[in-house]
Amino acid sequence: MNKKRKARIDRVVNDLLALQVEIEIVKIKEEEVLENTPASLQDTDRYYESESWVEALETAGEAVDDAIECLKCGD
Repeated sequence: MNKKRKARIDRVVNDLLALQVEIEIVKIKEEEVLENTPASLQDTDRYYESESWVEALETAGEAVDDAIECLKCGD
């Protein structure tokens, strides 16, 4: 791969790293909401939706991590 294309891949990796950080921040905040939800509200649709979001964010973060690893394997 030439230097120009390699630099482009490096920029993509950096963008993915930034995205991974954003996903993690949102996930942590959503987890905090779950942890601070009173017991009386833990059996609500909103609570279950928050749980689903945490799982989705975890999966997305792992997918981004996989993409980063794939792009780094050419180094």
